Amino acid sequence: MKIKGFSLVELMLVIVIFSAFIGIIVEITLLYNKFSREWGFLSSTALDAKEIAISIETNMITSQELKVRYNGAGVYTILLDNIAYRLNQNVPKKIEEITYSHPYTIVSKQKEKNVKNEIYWKFGYRDFGFTYIYEISFYVYN
Repeated sequence: MKIKGFSLVELMLVIVIFSAFIGIIVEITLLYNKFSREWGFLSSTALDAKEIAISIETNMITSQELKVRYNGAGVYTILLDNIAYRLNQNVPKKIEEITYSHPYTIVSKQKEKNVKNEIYWKFGYRDFGFTYIYEISFYVYN
């Protein structure tokens, strides 16, 4: 019985197929690590901050009236048409959604949410003569 070895072409073909298979496995592993890092970064705190920001931003966009007050002690109040958001920057951090009637008499508190200490916010505005453009930024430090 004679044992025949691989020819050079067959050997090269086996090496190419094997290296392509290893390359595919490495690529899948790298993609898995990338996505697991991104998905792991969105903690519950980050999701809470996004939920709050989207709620406030939606009401700011659809509102006819928009005023922002700052009392100097870390409490911002965003006055919209009939909803106000009171954002307390001090510990324990709170965000209150308030229904009010003019001139700013509280009718009822719709929601009161304690916010984790890793979330903080910053207000900014631009003055264009007759109009103000308000900007609110939420940040999360883990």
